[in-house]
Amino acid sequence: MSECELCHGNHFIRNADWTTESCPICVKDFQTIRSKILDEADNLINGDRQEQYGPPAENFKCIADIWNAGEDLGIEPWQAALKLGELKLARLKGPKPSWDSFRDGIGYLALSAELWSQMMRERGDDVS
Repeated sequence: MSECELCHGNHFIRNADWTTESCPICVKDFQTIRSKILDEADNLINGDRQEQYGPPAENFKCIADIWNAGEDLGIEPWQAALKLGELKLARLKGPKPSWDSFRDGIGYLALSAELWSQMMRERGDDVS
């Protein structure tokens, strides 16, 4: 499969005013692109990354502990996942937004929601 000349395989292009939009060559059906990126994020966080880094609760607790080291900033595991999602948003504001940053950001937000829900249930709070 050859790479798109307009978006170079990222599926998104940057306009002259720095806004982004789906590549009109690669993306013909928005429902398909939505499903594709959600499926990819799901496969990543429940497949490769899960196998590489272990359970998200343990991995993001480790990240939060490192960030809290020396001075307790009070960062919870769900917030560590959220911060990494914010990193992906910052990268999307750069000169070449990438499909990977969209996908990874979605994955981090999903993991953040999972960890937040677990924390709320452990505290006895209702999670809807």
